[in-house]
Amino acid sequence: MLEIKLLGRGGQGVVSLSFVLASALFNEGYHTQAFPMYGIERSGSPAMASVRVDKKPIIRYDQVYNPNVFIILDVTLVKEYFEKLKSAGLVIINTKNKPEDFKLPKACVVRTIDATKIAIDATGKPFFNVPMAGAFAGLTKLCKPESLYKAIEEAWSDKGAKVIEANKKSAKVAYDKTLPEKGSLKI
Repeated sequence: MLEIKLLGRGGQGVVSLSFVLASALFNEGYHTQAFPMYGIERSGSPAMASVRVDKKPIIRYDQVYNPNVFIILDVTLVKEYFEKLKSAGLVIINTKNKPEDFKLPKACVVRTIDATKIAIDATGKPFFNVPMAGAFAGLTKLCKPESLYKAIEEAWSDKGAKVIEANKKSAKVAYDKTLPEKGSLKI
């Protein structure tokens, strides 16, 4: 089983990202769970959500405490949460910085992407949760862009074709920028 923790701030689309990822992975035939972790529900406060994915039915219903993958939408939260990452986990951070700028204490793979710039270029707005979904898909190879597009269509079906197409574009740009040369994450 692969456990993913998403971390950002209220209003950045952490919960939406969890449902888009779970839906995209479900579209690939995996069993998935997506759930938010609610606390102080206000804009700007830390917000978390989790996703589980497995090849077989998932019978756990507790929170994710030691994720294999950490997707961090707000770089200011890196230091606060990095100790919870499993050894040799994957950390994807929305930042202009390079991976080597982060001195994480455990043996984890750090990847960075400027999802904010990708979102602004594609949609005209800083809605960077969708590019982070594209980055996850590109780095892990767990889902194809088409599965991600279908999840985007489902999540934003009420927003109209223009919004959906812009989000698909931002996901594809991030996917292409993060494709690893070889290998993928195993479940």
